Amino acid sequence: MRPIESLTPLGQVIRYWRKQNRYSIGAMAELAGVSKSHLHHLETGYTTDPQLSTLSALAKVMGHSVGWLANIADKKEKP
Repeated sequence: MRPIESLTPLGQVIRYWRKQNRYSIGAMAELAGVSKSHLHHLETGYTTDPQLSTLSALAKVMGHSVGWLANIADKKEKP
């Protein structure tokens, strides 16, 4: 597993939230209705331009607005 500091801002937020809430990738993916591999790709930065529907589903699971998560996804670069 890559260190969280090496991930994109979106990847950092997703992984941090997932770990803090003690979800596996599979459990969070199931809640959001996305595949485990897609969620993994978002966390690791392999996928850098997620669809709005994916961001919306993840934001709902995380208890945030899609705008908040979309703003993080738009940054794309490491902090």
